[in-house]
Amino acid sequence: MADDNRKMNTPDLLRAYQWLFFSFRGRISRQAYWLAFFFIVTVLGAALQPTIDPQTGALSLRGGGLVVVAMLVAVIANLAIGVKRLHDFSAPGLLAAALFVPGLSVIATLIIGLVPGNPRPNRFGQAPDIRPG
Repeated sequence: MADDNRKMNTPDLLRAYQWLFFSFRGRISRQAYWLAFFFIVTVLGAALQPTIDPQTGALSLRGGGLVVVAMLVAVIANLAIGVKRLHDFSAPGLLAAALFVPGLSVIATLIIGLVPGNPRPNRFGQAPDIRPG
């Protein structure tokens, strides 16, 4: 049975999503990181899909400003979840810049997503509480 104390109303839920995707403070678990990461990839893919030429696979700027806004939002959100994940294992958030270095980005994503977090409080806050049960 679900715990009634854990139910969130709409404003609380929106604040939680705003914190997850646009705040650079705090910590998130590996599970939250991967869920947020794939959510960003899915939303960005859906937003950009109409602007990809099916013949060549090239990105068209037909969407203009919408494409730029979608990509900017995705970059900020990816940076925010990366910083919070780094905070979880006591690393400085500045290392999240590696997520945007060609060739290094895949390795950085895997490290950020797979290194276990510190189970104790650290200078970035309490350990994330996303555990089954």
